[in-house]
Amino acid sequence: MKKGIVCCILIIGLLACDNQKKQEKLISNNNIKYWNIVYPPIQNRGLPRGYCFHKNGTYQRFDYYKNKRYSFEINDIVYDWTWKCLNDSFLILSKEKVRILKLTKDTFNIQFKDKSIIKFVRSENQKDSVSRHFPYKDFISGDTIHISR
Repeated sequence: MKKGIVCCILIIGLLACDNQKKQEKLISNNNIKYWNIVYPPIQNRGLPRGYCFHKNGTYQRFDYYKNKRYSFEINDIVYDWTWKCLNDSFLILSKEKVRILKLTKDTFNIQFKDKSIIKFVRSENQKDSVSRHFPYKDFISGDTIHISR
């Protein structure tokens, strides 16, 4: 009887580990996967936004400009751009526990503690990478703060 219970627990444990790997594969495609935000309709000065999830547990935010992806990383501010699946219902995104509402190969919906929801769809273009050099010199990111005395 005890051996049967132990075997059942081991099988359930192994299936849970496999399901976590399945979730990670859906998010990062075992390499890199690009997701576009469809809700809320975030517009940074008219530029659509998305996220790129890497299989090594990092991610980056990007904006589209002339159908190309550009990252607006600020050198003097350090962000935690990491992610990790806890199980099939939760992931850690930049040290915050986030609920996975829906995850398929084309759709990724998450909910934060404050009940805000972000809905992603798989980007049509999975081949182009994210460039760190934005081509338009006069563009000021929405994250810029001007302080005067």
